[in-house]
Amino acid sequence: MDDAKRLVSLEVSDDEREALRQGLASAPLADIAPVLLPTLVEGPGVSPAPCESLLAGARSPRSKAFCAAHGLWTSQLARGDARAEVLVKLLSSAKDSRTVSFLLTDVCAESTWSPRAEAVVTKVRDADAEGATREQAAHCLLLRGDVSRLVSLALRVVKRAEPGSSGTWRRSQVYRSVFNIGDRVHLLPTAKREALVDSGFHLLAQDSADGATDAAYFTARHPGFVLKVPGEFAPDATPQKYQGPHGLSPQSFADTVRAALKWREASGRSSKRACPERVLQPHRLEPSHPCQD
Repeated sequence: MDDAKRLVSLEVSDDEREALRQGLASAPLADIAPVLLPTLVEGPGVSPAPCESLLAGARSPRSKAFCAAHGLWTSQLARGDARAEVLVKLLSSAKDSRTVSFLLTDVCAESTWSPRAEAVVTKVRDADAEGATREQAAHCLLLRGDVSRLVSLALRVVKRAEPGSSGTWRRSQVYRSVFNIGDRVHLLPTAKREALVDSGFHLLAQDSADGATDAAYFTARHPGFVLKVPGEFAPDATPQKYQGPHGLSPQSFADTVRAALKWREASGRSSKRACPERVLQPHRLEPSHPCQD
């Protein structure tokens, strides 16, 4: 649409841009979205986005185009009439990873979740695309779909992640991001919850062995949350030794990791062989049925 193209042009006046935005408020999203998306995906050129009204005078032409597109996009999604179908269709035809990621965020946040949405997001998860996009899709599916059915496939996505190196996420960070689904982890049947916990402990051991202290601390907390361990393996933070100048001390991080690894060792989860008699016992720091030699 010509009006949508003018809206994101760098050469229109502020008054014309605002009039265009208001005029396009009731336009079909399917018509204007292909024009808005490149500007939305490119971003405002500065961080954070300068779209608050108090910053209007300081905006560059690129920022003004972005803020107008962002405002129109937000108001369109708020209308709710068949927005989800349009977003899913856009996602199914998106090619570059940045556009896919942008649309995934909105598809996952939509109140309407359909078999079509799940099929398209599943295709993104299973594609040979950029790792971060696969991981975002896996996370979206766990939030919106049948978590019990999808957890094993999400673990495969984590295993596909490249091991951490300079400039990339550690595999444990991918694990925490994908499975950051709150209490939905507690909907899992015991066997699948155990698989999730075992994967977390395996990644924790890698973090610890690599000396990745900060990563190990947060990795330890996730199995603790799944197991419902009081404090998620973290010690009581009130003693002075756990107080640092800007929050928790390194000792608190180290003791959290130590407690989690101790639990893992006592439970037999560090053994490579199966432990069929092991039973998850939430609310208890010590496992009730460690593997026997």
